[in-house]
Amino acid sequence: MKRHVALDHKLIESERIACDLAIEPFKNEILQYLQDLEQSSVVNPVMIDNQPEIKWEMRPYLIDFLIELHLIFKLSQETLFLACFIADKYCSRRIVYKRHYQLLVTTSLWIAAKYHENKIKVPTLKELYQLCYRSYDPAMILQMQRHILITLEWSVGNSVSTFDMVQCLMSISSHHTIPQDSDFTGLSYFLADLTLYQRDFMLYSSSTKAITAILLASRILNVGRFPEILGQLMVNSSDNNDGRFHIMIDPTANDICLSLGKRSIDDIRACLQLFLNDIFGYKMGNARESISTTLLRKYKHLPIQNWLNYYRSKNLHLYTQISSLSGSIRLTNLASYPGSGSSLLRDYVRSCLDEIAGFKNIFKTYSDQQISPSSESQLSVPPSTPSPSFSSVDLSMSTGWGLPTPTSSRSSLSQFENNPNVSFTAGHVKPCTVCPTTPASASSSFSTAASITSRSGSFCSLLLKTSSSKGLPVNFKRSLSAQDAVPSINEFTIT
Repeated sequence: MKRHVALDHKLIESERIACDLAIEPFKNEILQYLQDLEQSSVVNPVMIDNQPEIKWEMRPYLIDFLIELHLIFKLSQETLFLACFIADKYCSRRIVYKRHYQLLVTTSLWIAAKYHENKIKVPTLKELYQLCYRSYDPAMILQMQRHILITLEWSVGNSVSTFDMVQCLMSISSHHTIPQDSDFTGLSYFLADLTLYQRDFMLYSSSTKAITAILLASRILNVGRFPEILGQLMVNSSDNNDGRFHIMIDPTANDICLSLGKRSIDDIRACLQLFLNDIFGYKMGNARESISTTLLRKYKHLPIQNWLNYYRSKNLHLYTQISSLSGSIRLTNLASYPGSGSSLLRDYVRSCLDEIAGFKNIFKTYSDQQISPSSESQLSVPPSTPSPSFSSVDLSMSTGWGLPTPTSSRSSLSQFENNPNVSFTAGHVKPCTVCPTTPASASSSFSTAASITSRSGSFCSLLLKTSSSKGLPVNFKRSLSAQDAVPSINEFTIT
Protein backbone atom coordinates (compact mmCIF):
# COMPACT_ATOMS: atom_id res chain seq x y z
CA MET A 1 0.00 0.00 0.00
CA LYS A 2 1.36 3.37 -1.04
CA ARG A 3 1.40 6.21 1.44
CA HIS A 4 1.24 9.74 0.09
CA VAL A 5 2.61 12.37 2.45
CA ALA A 6 1.55 15.95 1.79
CA LEU A 7 4.44 18.30 2.44
CA ASP A 8 3.88 21.86 3.53
CA HIS A 9 4.79 24.30 0.76
CA LYS A 10 6.41 26.59 3.30
CA LEU A 11 8.77 23.78 4.29
CA ILE A 12 9.68 23.14 0.66
CA GLU A 13 10.36 26.84 0.10
CA SER A 14 12.53 27.11 3.20
CA GLU A 15 14.57 24.09 2.09
CA ARG A 16 15.10 25.67 -1.32
CA ILE A 17 16.25 28.96 0.19
CA ALA A 18 18.61 27.16 2.55
CA CYS A 19 20.09 25.21 -0.37
CA ASP A 20 20.61 28.39 -2.41
CA LEU A 21 22.35 30.10 0.47
CA ALA A 22 24.60 27.09 1.04
CA ILE A 23 25.89 26.95 -2.55
CA GLU A 24 26.04 30.72 -3.11
CA PRO A 25 29.80 31.05 -2.37
CA PHE A 26 30.62 28.11 -4.66
CA LYS A 27 28.50 28.94 -7.73
CA ASN A 28 31.42 30.00 -9.93
CA GLU A 29 33.42 26.91 -8.96
CA ILE A 30 30.42 24.72 -9.82
CA LEU A 31 30.03 26.44 -13.19
CA GLN A 32 33.72 25.96 -13.93
CA TYR A 33 33.47 22.28 -13.07
CA LEU A 34 30.43 21.85 -15.32
CA GLN A 35 32.20 23.53 -18.23
CA ASP A 36 35.24 21.30 -17.78
CA LEU A 37 33.00 18.25 -17.59
CA GLU A 38 31.17 19.39 -20.70
CA GLN A 39 34.30 19.05 -22.81
CA SER A 40 34.71 15.41 -21.83
CA SER A 41 31.07 14.53 -22.52
CA VAL A 42 31.00 15.48 -26.21
CA VAL A 43 29.88 12.66 -28.52
CA ASN A 44 31.58 12.70 -31.91
CA PRO A 45 28.99 12.18 -34.69
CA VAL A 46 31.74 11.24 -37.14
CA MET A 47 32.15 7.97 -35.25
CA ILE A 48 28.44 7.23 -35.65
CA ASP A 49 28.76 7.92 -39.37
CA ASN A 50 30.88 4.77 -39.58
CA GLN A 51 27.97 2.55 -38.51
CA PRO A 52 27.26 0.06 -41.33
CA GLU A 53 23.50 -0.34 -40.76
CA ILE A 54 22.34 2.61 -38.65
CA LYS A 55 21.39 5.68 -40.65
CA TRP A 56 20.63 9.17 -39.40
CA GLU A 57 17.16 8.98 -40.95
CA MET A 58 16.28 6.43 -38.24
CA ARG A 59 17.16 8.75 -35.37
CA PRO A 60 13.97 10.89 -35.28
CA TYR A 61 11.80 7.79 -34.96
CA LEU A 62 13.93 6.47 -32.10
CA ILE A 63 13.80 9.84 -30.31
CA ASP A 64 10.02 9.88 -30.72
CA PHE A 65 9.85 6.41 -29.22
CA LEU A 66 12.12 7.50 -26.36
CA ILE A 67 9.92 10.53 -25.64
CA GLU A 68 6.84 8.30 -25.66
CA LEU A 69 8.39 6.09 -22.98
CA HIS A 70 9.51 9.20 -21.12
CA LEU A 71 5.92 10.49 -21.06
CA ILE A 72 4.38 7.15 -20.12
CA PHE A 73 6.56 6.72 -17.05
CA LYS A 74 6.56 10.48 -16.24
CA LEU A 75 10.33 10.62 -16.01
CA SER A 76 12.40 13.77 -15.58
CA GLN A 77 14.12 15.78 -18.28
CA GLU A 78 17.52 14.77 -16.95
CA THR A 79 16.62 11.12 -17.54
CA LEU A 80 15.64 11.80 -21.16
CA PHE A 81 18.87 13.60 -22.03
CA LEU A 82 21.02 11.08 -20.19
CA ALA A 83 19.37 8.23 -22.09
CA CYS A 84 20.20 9.93 -25.41
CA PHE A 85 23.78 10.46 -24.27
CA ILE A 86 24.19 6.81 -23.28
CA ALA A 87 22.82 5.56 -26.60
CA ASP A 88 24.95 7.97 -28.64
CA LYS A 89 28.08 7.18 -26.66
CA TYR A 90 27.55 3.47 -27.18
CA CYS A 91 27.00 3.97 -30.93
CA SER A 92 30.26 5.90 -31.14
CA ARG A 93 32.18 2.93 -29.70
CA ARG A 94 30.36 -0.21 -30.86
CA ILE A 95 28.73 -1.44 -34.03
CA VAL A 96 24.97 -1.62 -33.52
CA TYR A 97 22.79 -3.59 -35.88
CA LYS A 98 19.52 -2.17 -37.10
CA ARG A 99 17.50 -4.86 -35.37
CA HIS A 100 19.09 -3.92 -32.01
CA TYR A 101 18.74 -0.14 -32.29
CA GLN A 102 15.42 0.03 -30.45
CA LEU A 103 16.75 -2.37 -27.82
CA LEU A 104 19.69 -0.01 -27.25
CA VAL A 105 17.45 3.04 -26.80
CA THR A 106 15.08 1.24 -24.45
CA THR A 107 17.91 -0.10 -22.29
CA SER A 108 19.58 3.32 -22.23
CA LEU A 109 16.40 4.82 -20.82
CA TRP A 110 16.29 2.08 -18.21
CA ILE A 111 19.87 2.82 -17.11
CA ALA A 112 19.22 6.58 -17.03
CA ALA A 113 16.08 6.09 -14.94
CA LYS A 114 18.03 4.03 -12.42
CA TYR A 115 20.56 6.86 -12.18
CA HIS A 116 18.16 9.81 -11.80
CA GLU A 117 14.75 8.59 -10.67
CA ASN A 118 13.32 7.18 -7.48
CA LYS A 119 13.03 3.43 -7.33
CA ILE A 120 9.26 3.44 -7.64
CA LYS A 121 9.44 5.37 -10.95
CA VAL A 122 12.02 3.11 -12.60
CA PRO A 123 10.38 0.96 -15.32
CA THR A 124 10.35 -2.76 -14.74
CA LEU A 125 11.54 -5.39 -17.18
CA LYS A 126 8.01 -6.53 -17.82
CA GLU A 127 6.89 -3.02 -18.69
CA LEU A 128 9.73 -2.51 -21.15
CA TYR A 129 9.09 -5.94 -22.64
CA GLN A 130 5.44 -5.12 -23.28
CA LEU A 131 6.06 -1.60 -24.57
CA CYS A 132 8.47 -2.99 -27.16
CA TYR A 133 5.63 -5.25 -28.33
CA ARG A 134 7.47 -8.28 -26.92
CA SER A 135 10.17 -7.95 -29.56
CA TYR A 136 13.01 -8.35 -27.07
CA ASP A 137 13.08 -10.88 -24.28
CA PRO A 138 13.88 -9.66 -20.75
CA ALA A 139 17.15 -11.59 -20.92
CA MET A 140 18.18 -9.55 -23.96
CA ILE A 141 17.47 -6.29 -22.10
CA LEU A 142 19.57 -7.46 -19.17
CA GLN A 143 22.44 -8.50 -21.41
CA MET A 144 22.30 -5.20 -23.32
CA GLN A 145 22.38 -3.30 -20.01
CA ARG A 146 25.53 -5.14 -18.95
CA HIS A 147 27.18 -4.63 -22.32
CA ILE A 148 26.42 -0.87 -22.32
CA LEU A 149 27.88 -0.41 -18.84
CA ILE A 150 31.02 -2.36 -19.73
CA THR A 151 31.46 -0.35 -22.95
CA LEU A 152 31.09 2.96 -21.09
CA GLU A 153 33.36 1.67 -18.33
CA TRP A 154 30.53 2.15 -15.82
CA SER A 155 30.82 5.92 -16.22
CA VAL A 156 27.24 7.07 -16.79
CA GLY A 157 26.72 10.43 -15.11
CA ASN A 158 29.74 12.29 -16.52
CA SER A 159 27.72 14.34 -19.01
CA VAL A 160 26.36 17.88 -19.13
CA SER A 161 23.30 18.10 -21.33
CA THR A 162 21.68 21.07 -23.03
CA PHE A 163 18.90 20.96 -20.46
CA ASP A 164 21.45 21.18 -17.64
CA MET A 165 23.05 24.28 -19.15
CA VAL A 166 19.66 25.94 -19.75
CA GLN A 167 18.85 25.44 -16.08
CA CYS A 168 22.27 26.82 -15.04
CA LEU A 169 21.88 29.94 -17.18
CA MET A 170 18.41 30.59 -15.80
CA SER A 171 19.49 30.07 -12.20
CA ILE A 172 22.42 32.51 -12.29
CA SER A 173 20.75 35.30 -14.27
CA SER A 174 18.32 37.97 -13.14
CA HIS A 175 14.66 37.97 -14.11
CA HIS A 176 15.20 40.99 -16.36
CA THR A 177 17.86 39.22 -18.39
CA ILE A 178 16.24 35.78 -18.67
CA PRO A 179 12.59 35.57 -17.60
CA GLN A 180 11.61 32.81 -15.21
CA ASP A 181 7.91 32.51 -16.10
CA SER A 182 6.39 29.22 -17.21
CA ASP A 183 5.94 30.23 -20.86
CA PHE A 184 9.57 31.19 -21.40
CA THR A 185 10.87 28.21 -19.45
CA GLY A 186 8.65 25.78 -21.37
CA LEU A 187 9.70 27.19 -24.76
CA SER A 188 13.38 27.00 -23.78
CA TYR A 189 12.97 23.35 -22.75
CA PHE A 190 11.14 22.66 -26.03
CA LEU A 191 14.04 24.06 -28.04
CA ALA A 192 16.48 22.07 -25.92
CA ASP A 193 14.55 18.88 -26.74
CA LEU A 194 14.64 19.81 -30.41
CA THR A 195 18.42 19.43 -30.41
CA LEU A 196 18.10 15.69 -29.81
CA TYR A 197 16.70 14.97 -33.27
CA GLN A 198 19.39 16.15 -35.63
CA ARG A 199 22.96 15.05 -36.22
CA ASP A 200 24.42 18.51 -36.82
CA PHE A 201 23.47 19.66 -33.32
CA MET A 202 25.99 17.16 -31.98
CA LEU A 203 28.78 19.25 -33.48
CA TYR A 204 28.27 21.95 -30.84
CA SER A 205 28.68 21.98 -27.09
CA SER A 206 25.82 22.00 -24.63
CA SER A 207 26.62 25.60 -23.70
CA THR A 208 26.32 26.73 -27.30
CA LYS A 209 22.99 24.99 -27.76
CA ALA A 210 21.65 26.29 -24.44
CA ILE A 211 22.65 29.90 -25.16
CA THR A 212 21.15 29.72 -28.65
CA ALA A 213 17.92 28.16 -27.32
CA ILE A 214 17.48 30.92 -24.72
CA LEU A 215 18.32 33.56 -27.33
CA LEU A 216 15.75 32.18 -29.77
CA ALA A 217 13.10 31.82 -27.05
CA SER A 218 13.65 35.48 -26.13
CA ARG A 219 13.20 36.50 -29.76
CA ILE A 220 10.09 34.36 -30.28
CA LEU A 221 8.32 35.68 -27.17
CA ASN A 222 9.99 39.12 -27.42
CA VAL A 223 10.85 39.17 -23.71
CA GLY A 224 14.02 39.58 -21.68
CA ARG A 225 17.26 41.45 -22.26
CA PHE A 226 19.35 38.42 -23.17
CA PRO A 227 19.62 39.21 -26.94
CA GLU A 228 20.72 42.76 -26.16
CA ILE A 229 23.33 41.65 -23.61
CA LEU A 230 24.60 38.90 -25.89
CA GLY A 231 24.85 41.33 -28.81
CA GLN A 232 26.91 43.76 -26.75
CA LEU A 233 29.20 40.92 -25.69
CA MET A 234 29.67 39.97 -29.34
CA VAL A 235 30.70 43.54 -30.19
CA ASN A 236 33.31 43.51 -27.41
CA SER A 237 34.38 39.90 -27.91
CA SER A 238 38.00 38.90 -27.86
CA ASP A 239 39.95 37.88 -30.95
CA ASN A 240 40.96 34.47 -29.63
CA ASN A 241 39.80 31.37 -31.42
CA ASP A 242 38.55 29.61 -28.29
CA GLY A 243 35.22 27.92 -28.91
CA ARG A 244 34.38 27.62 -25.22
CA PHE A 245 31.98 29.85 -23.33
CA HIS A 246 33.25 31.15 -20.02
CA ILE A 247 30.12 31.44 -17.88
CA MET A 248 30.35 33.18 -14.53
CA ILE A 249 28.07 35.04 -12.15
CA ASP A 250 28.72 38.68 -11.40
CA PRO A 251 28.33 39.13 -7.61
CA THR A 252 27.98 42.92 -7.89
CA ALA A 253 25.12 42.88 -10.40
CA ASN A 254 23.83 39.45 -9.37
CA ASP A 255 23.56 38.54 -13.02
CA ILE A 256 25.11 36.32 -15.65
CA CYS A 257 28.59 37.11 -16.95
CA LEU A 258 29.76 35.65 -20.27
CA SER A 259 32.97 35.93 -22.24
CA LEU A 260 32.90 35.11 -25.95
CA GLY A 261 35.46 34.54 -28.67
CA LYS A 262 35.21 34.77 -32.43
CA ARG A 263 34.67 31.04 -32.76
CA SER A 264 31.95 31.12 -30.11
CA ILE A 265 30.05 33.76 -32.07
CA ASP A 266 30.27 31.69 -35.25
CA ASP A 267 29.02 28.64 -33.35
CA ILE A 268 25.99 30.60 -32.11
CA ARG A 269 25.15 31.71 -35.65
CA ALA A 270 25.55 28.21 -37.04
CA CYS A 271 23.47 26.66 -34.25
CA LEU A 272 20.82 29.35 -34.74
CA GLN A 273 20.53 28.41 -38.40
CA LEU A 274 19.96 24.78 -37.43
CA PHE A 275 17.09 25.87 -35.18
CA LEU A 276 15.65 27.97 -37.99
CA ASN A 277 15.80 25.03 -40.39
CA ASP A 278 13.60 23.05 -38.02
CA ILE A 279 11.20 25.91 -37.25
CA PHE A 280 10.70 27.00 -40.87
CA GLY A 281 10.37 23.47 -42.21
CA TYR A 282 6.60 23.84 -42.53
CA LYS A 283 6.65 27.07 -44.49
CA MET A 284 9.27 25.97 -46.99
CA GLY A 285 7.07 23.24 -48.44
CA ASN A 286 8.53 20.27 -46.63
CA ALA A 287 6.49 17.14 -47.19
CA ARG A 288 7.56 15.69 -43.87
CA GLU A 289 7.27 17.90 -40.82
CA SER A 290 10.53 19.02 -39.30
CA ILE A 291 9.15 19.30 -35.77
CA SER A 292 7.88 16.02 -34.43
CA THR A 293 4.24 15.77 -33.42
CA THR A 294 5.34 13.66 -30.47
CA LEU A 295 7.47 16.52 -29.19
CA LEU A 296 4.61 18.98 -29.71
CA ARG A 297 2.30 16.69 -27.79
CA LYS A 298 4.76 16.68 -24.91
CA TYR A 299 4.33 20.47 -24.64
CA LYS A 300 0.64 20.56 -25.44
CA HIS A 301 0.00 22.72 -22.36
CA LEU A 302 1.76 25.58 -24.15
CA PRO A 303 0.70 27.30 -27.41
CA ILE A 304 3.97 26.35 -29.11
CA GLN A 305 2.41 26.19 -32.57
CA ASN A 306 0.92 29.68 -32.29
CA TRP A 307 4.23 31.14 -31.16
CA LEU A 308 6.13 29.48 -33.98
CA ASN A 309 3.56 30.46 -36.61
CA TYR A 310 3.78 34.11 -35.59
CA TYR A 311 7.56 33.97 -35.57
CA ARG A 312 7.59 32.39 -39.05
CA SER A 313 5.32 35.07 -40.46
CA LYS A 314 7.64 37.81 -39.19
CA ASN A 315 10.94 36.31 -40.35
CA LEU A 316 10.05 34.23 -43.41
CA HIS A 317 11.61 36.76 -45.79
CA LEU A 318 14.93 36.71 -43.94
CA TYR A 319 15.01 32.94 -43.71
CA THR A 320 14.33 32.65 -47.45
CA GLN A 321 17.36 34.81 -48.10
CA ILE A 322 19.48 32.75 -45.70
CA SER A 323 18.46 29.48 -47.37
CA SER A 324 19.05 30.82 -50.87
CA LEU A 325 22.45 32.23 -49.99
CA SER A 326 23.47 29.03 -48.20
CA GLY A 327 22.73 27.10 -51.38
CA SER A 328 24.76 29.61 -53.37
CA ILE A 329 27.69 29.18 -50.98
CA ARG A 330 27.66 25.44 -51.59
CA LEU A 331 27.59 26.13 -55.33
CA THR A 332 30.60 28.44 -55.17
CA ASN A 333 32.52 25.88 -53.14
CA LEU A 334 31.81 23.14 -55.66
CA ALA A 335 32.69 25.24 -58.67
CA SER A 336 35.86 27.19 -59.35
CA TYR A 337 34.48 30.60 -58.43
CA PRO A 338 36.60 33.37 -56.92
CA GLY A 339 36.83 33.25 -53.15
CA SER A 340 35.67 36.84 -52.76
CA GLY A 341 32.16 35.99 -53.95
CA SER A 342 31.82 33.21 -51.41
CA SER A 343 33.11 35.52 -48.68
CA LEU A 344 30.53 38.16 -49.55
CA LEU A 345 27.76 35.57 -49.46
CA ARG A 346 28.86 34.41 -46.01
CA ASP A 347 28.93 37.98 -44.77
CA TYR A 348 25.39 38.48 -45.97
CA VAL A 349 24.24 35.24 -44.29
CA ARG A 350 25.82 36.43 -41.04
CA SER A 351 24.08 39.78 -41.43
CA CYS A 352 20.69 38.09 -41.88
CA LEU A 353 21.28 35.81 -38.90
CA ASP A 354 22.30 38.78 -36.76
CA GLU A 355 19.11 40.55 -37.75
CA ILE A 356 16.99 37.54 -36.77
CA ALA A 357 18.89 37.26 -33.48
CA GLY A 358 18.49 40.99 -32.78
CA PHE A 359 22.19 41.88 -33.11
CA LYS A 360 22.12 43.94 -36.29
CA ASN A 361 21.06 47.22 -34.70
CA ILE A 362 23.68 46.81 -31.98
CA PHE A 363 26.44 46.18 -34.53
CA LYS A 364 25.28 49.11 -36.64
CA THR A 365 25.28 51.50 -33.69
CA TYR A 366 28.71 50.32 -32.62
CA SER A 367 30.16 50.62 -36.14
CA ASP A 368 28.74 54.15 -36.54
CA GLN A 369 30.50 55.16 -33.35
CA GLN A 370 33.82 53.62 -34.37
CA ILE A 371 34.05 54.74 -38.02
CA SER A 372 35.49 58.22 -38.42
CA PRO A 373 34.69 60.49 -41.42
CA SER A 374 38.21 60.02 -42.80
CA SER A 375 38.07 56.24 -42.69
CA GLU A 376 34.48 56.15 -43.89
CA SER A 377 35.49 57.36 -47.33
CA GLN A 378 37.90 54.47 -47.73
CA LEU A 379 35.19 51.85 -47.39
CA SER A 380 33.63 50.83 -50.67
CA VAL A 381 31.12 48.41 -49.16
CA PRO A 382 29.35 48.82 -45.79
CA PRO A 383 30.23 45.95 -43.47
CA SER A 384 26.61 44.86 -42.98
CA THR A 385 25.49 45.00 -46.65
CA PRO A 386 26.35 42.81 -49.65
CA SER A 387 28.47 43.89 -52.58
CA PRO A 388 26.88 46.26 -55.11
CA SER A 389 27.56 43.65 -57.78
CA PHE A 390 24.70 41.61 -56.31
CA SER A 391 22.25 44.51 -56.35
CA SER A 392 20.59 43.30 -59.53
CA VAL A 393 19.61 39.98 -57.96
CA ASP A 394 16.30 39.67 -56.12
CA LEU A 395 17.28 38.05 -52.84
CA SER A 396 13.67 37.58 -51.79
CA MET A 397 13.20 34.85 -54.40
CA SER A 398 14.30 31.44 -53.18
CA THR A 399 14.78 30.24 -56.80
CA GLY A 400 16.86 33.20 -57.86
CA TRP A 401 20.11 31.43 -57.06
CA GLY A 402 19.48 28.30 -59.04
CA LEU A 403 19.38 25.88 -56.10
CA PRO A 404 16.39 24.53 -54.17
CA THR A 405 15.94 25.77 -50.66
CA PRO A 406 16.88 23.16 -48.03
CA THR A 407 13.69 22.19 -46.29
CA SER A 408 14.14 18.98 -44.42
CA SER A 409 15.97 18.64 -41.15
CA ARG A 410 14.90 15.05 -40.58
CA SER A 411 17.64 13.76 -42.84
CA SER A 412 21.34 14.29 -42.18
CA LEU A 413 21.67 17.98 -43.01
CA SER A 414 24.71 19.48 -44.64
CA GLN A 415 23.88 23.14 -44.17
CA PHE A 416 27.41 23.94 -43.07
CA GLU A 417 29.23 21.22 -44.88
CA ASN A 418 31.52 23.64 -46.67
CA ASN A 419 31.39 26.53 -44.23
CA PRO A 420 34.80 27.24 -42.69
CA ASN A 421 33.14 28.79 -39.64
CA VAL A 422 31.88 25.41 -38.52
CA SER A 423 34.29 22.77 -37.36
CA PHE A 424 33.61 19.36 -38.89
CA THR A 425 36.66 17.77 -37.42
CA ALA A 426 36.43 14.77 -35.19
CA GLY A 427 36.56 17.01 -32.15
CA HIS A 428 38.77 15.73 -29.39
CA VAL A 429 38.20 12.09 -30.34
CA LYS A 430 40.36 10.31 -32.87
CA PRO A 431 38.17 8.66 -35.51
CA CYS A 432 38.57 4.99 -36.09
CA THR A 433 37.30 3.05 -39.05
CA VAL A 434 36.60 -0.19 -37.23
CA CYS A 435 34.34 -0.50 -34.21
CA PRO A 436 33.99 -3.64 -32.12
CA THR A 437 30.77 -5.39 -32.90
CA THR A 438 27.90 -6.35 -30.65
CA PRO A 439 28.32 -9.90 -29.32
CA ALA A 440 26.52 -12.45 -31.44
CA SER A 441 27.91 -15.77 -30.24
CA ALA A 442 25.89 -18.90 -29.89
CA SER A 443 25.52 -18.39 -26.14
CA SER A 444 24.45 -14.77 -26.51
CA SER A 445 20.87 -13.61 -26.45
CA PHE A 446 21.65 -11.29 -29.36
CA SER A 447 21.90 -14.31 -31.64
CA THR A 448 18.11 -14.72 -31.54
CA ALA A 449 17.68 -12.17 -34.31
CA ALA A 450 15.58 -14.53 -36.39
CA SER A 451 12.92 -14.74 -33.70
CA ILE A 452 12.85 -10.95 -33.43
CA THR A 453 12.37 -10.52 -37.14
CA SER A 454 9.60 -13.07 -37.30
CA ARG A 455 7.67 -11.47 -34.45
CA SER A 456 8.13 -7.78 -35.14
CA GLY A 457 8.79 -7.45 -38.87
CA SER A 458 11.09 -4.78 -40.17
CA PHE A 459 12.66 -2.08 -38.08
CA CYS A 460 10.70 0.80 -39.55
CA SER A 461 7.36 -0.96 -39.28
CA LEU A 462 8.05 -1.69 -35.61
CA LEU A 463 8.88 1.93 -34.85
CA LEU A 464 5.94 3.27 -36.82
CA LYS A 465 3.68 0.80 -35.10
CA THR A 466 4.99 1.97 -31.73
CA SER A 467 4.98 5.71 -32.35
CA SER A 468 1.60 5.83 -34.16
CA SER A 469 -0.29 3.74 -31.66
CA LYS A 470 -3.65 5.31 -30.93
CA GLY A 471 -3.60 3.90 -27.44
CA LEU A 472 -0.91 6.12 -26.01
CA PRO A 473 -0.59 7.02 -23.27
CA VAL A 474 -0.54 3.57 -21.75
CA ASN A 475 -2.08 3.26 -18.31
CA PHE A 476 -0.24 1.14 -15.77
CA LYS A 477 -1.85 0.02 -12.55
CA ARG A 478 0.94 -0.83 -10.15
CA SER A 479 1.08 -2.53 -6.81
CA LEU A 480 3.88 -3.52 -4.49
CA SER A 481 4.80 -7.15 -4.48
CA ALA A 482 4.66 -8.71 -1.06
CA GLN A 483 7.87 -10.63 -1.65
CA ASP A 484 10.44 -8.04 -2.67
CA ALA A 485 8.52 -4.73 -2.56
CA VAL A 486 9.37 -4.08 -6.22
CA PRO A 487 6.72 -2.40 -8.37
CA SER A 488 5.05 -4.92 -10.65
CA ILE A 489 2.30 -4.68 -13.23
CA ASN A 490 -1.07 -6.13 -12.36
CA GLU A 491 -2.81 -4.76 -15.38
CA PHE A 492 -1.59 -3.44 -18.71
CA THR A 493 -4.23 -1.71 -20.77
CA ILE A 494 -4.20 0.41 -23.89
CA THR A 495 -7.28 2.59 -23.96
